[in-house]
Amino acid sequence: MKIFLVVSFIFLSVSLLADDKFLQVSGECKVDVIPDRLSVSYQILVNHKEAQKSLDEAAKKNNSIIEKLKNKFKEIEISTLSYSHGPRYEWENNKRVYKDITTQYRIQVTLLNTKIVGEVLTMLGSEKLENLEGPNSFVSKELSKETYEKCLSIASADARSKADYLAKLNGVKITKPIKILETETTMQMPVRMEMNMMKSFGASADAAPVEPNIEIGKQEFNSKITIYYGIE
Repeated sequence: MKIFLVVSFIFLSVSLLADDKFLQVSGECKVDVIPDRLSVSYQILVNHKEAQKSLDEAAKKNNSIIEKLKNKFKEIEISTLSYSHGPRYEWENNKRVYKDITTQYRIQVTLLNTKIVGEVLTMLGSEKLENLEGPNSFVSKELSKETYEKCLSIASADARSKADYLAKLNGVKITKPIKILETETTMQMPVRMEMNMMKSFGASADAAPVEPNIEIGKQEFNSKITIYYGIE
């Protein structure tokens, strides 16, 4: 705490120039925000000698999973990140050899309610997908705006408190702000969590699937402003 105060007061200054009388102070806000959104992504990969069968099998599997997700979870958004369909080759004896036709879907599921993440991962894991990654946490636009405005209010109050203290120490009176600058606003980037689910996840019909416990953590929101107050 002592270090923070020393750093903060470095930015405080009082100018008593003949033509321009002002007091410059900085205000800062640091708050922790719990992300209100999570996303997971999965991949469907089908290889088949016949192009149409590769297409049909991949589409059937993808449609089935999406239908299950929508029927079970209402607070989700589903989007297709990528889709590809084409021949697959492998190198054998220094030459490229045709193997089959590959159809791939990469789907992202955004959770509007972070509490259902364990259920979503358990359900997707039971589908024996090629890859299941996430969850990745992030803050929604609504929460970001709310936190930003809250932080500006805290930073403004911090700056005013410093200005009042300095004015009292120096025997001057504060008037209205001459200039207000927003010098910094940052939000710590979310930590990417990866979970690669093996094909055997949830494969046993006799054992009930174990729901993973996911800790979301927090993100730090930081805002700084500089205010120039007139003095007399």
